[in-house]
Amino acid sequence: METNHNTIGVYQEVGNKQWDKRYGGLQTDNLTTVNQTTDGGYLFGGSTDSDIRGEKTQVSQGLYDYWIVKTDALGNKQRDKRYGGTQSDELHSILLTPDGGYLLGGESNSSMSGDKTQNTWGSSDMWIINIDSLGTVQWDKDYGGSSGEELHRIIRDANGNYLISRDSYSNTSGDKTENNLGVEQSWLLKLDSSGNKIWNKTIQTSGHDETSMIVIANDGCYTIANWTDGGIGANITKPTRGDVDYWMLKLCDSTQTTSIASAGNLQNQITAFQNPATDLLNIKVPAENIFQLNKLIIKNMLGQTIYVDENNFQQTNISQLAKGIYTVELITNKGNWIRNL
Repeated sequence: METNHNTIGVYQEVGNKQWDKRYGGLQTDNLTTVNQTTDGGYLFGGSTDSDIRGEKTQVSQGLYDYWIVKTDALGNKQRDKRYGGTQSDELHSILLTPDGGYLLGGESNSSMSGDKTQNTWGSSDMWIINIDSLGTVQWDKDYGGSSGEELHRIIRDANGNYLISRDSYSNTSGDKTENNLGVEQSWLLKLDSSGNKIWNKTIQTSGHDETSMIVIANDGCYTIANWTDGGIGANITKPTRGDVDYWMLKLCDSTQTTSIASAGNLQNQITAFQNPATDLLNIKVPAENIFQLNKLIIKNMLGQTIYVDENNFQQTNISQLAKGIYTVELITNKGNWIRNL
């Protein structure tokens, strides 16, 4: 019998231990992701085959289920929830949503059963669950092709849509509209806030690509990174260095209407400093009066608007903001300029 439990430790900036906690059931509990929540607590997520025991309060649905544990700032458990079908469901990524809930993403080979309301397209699909702040399911959806998919990351863009990066063995089938060129390829899927598909894109190479990760660049485009054994061809323009290399690719979304991608060369003509800023945020625009500045908006990591300025655009007092990462959006007559702060 294999038994894994999850132990969490919190340390000061200089490494002095503050506390540690352990969470688990009787069998195997594998932790894959952790988020700090807006109340200062934590949300841990992973997969489990444990029934009720220890910190786990619900019986398993199948072989493995998604399992999340919510704690306060000191690691004291507040609640836990499991989500699954009759087979194996493994949670890999959690994203906080603007309404205070969460998006859970992983892979599933369960058919419609238990908490899962849709069948798989292939051997293993991506399964996304939207839950509220208390863990109640708002919706769940299955996305995949005729073979297998592995989810790696979920992010949210400035318009409130979701970008999901994963690896896929599938050719055109199910939700996938392009064939692979190599054995396994990075596959991007864009969803609206209700989980409806907007577009999908297969990043084709001649090789075997894995561990697809995605970030949003400052100009609103997307940077994808993985490892590959593919040589020159399709999207790769450089020869291999060894057996397997890191590889990065940048692409822009032509459907984006309120990002820097549709705002011409705004990103090169408007700058923000100091960044990171502590007291004052300064916006520098060209000396020529070519932009009409309409509004400055600052949003937190949940996409919630926390500051609006319609008058003093070029110098904003931000000393009242807590330390953290924010998005600054400047509304102009030439488009919307967006930067992380």
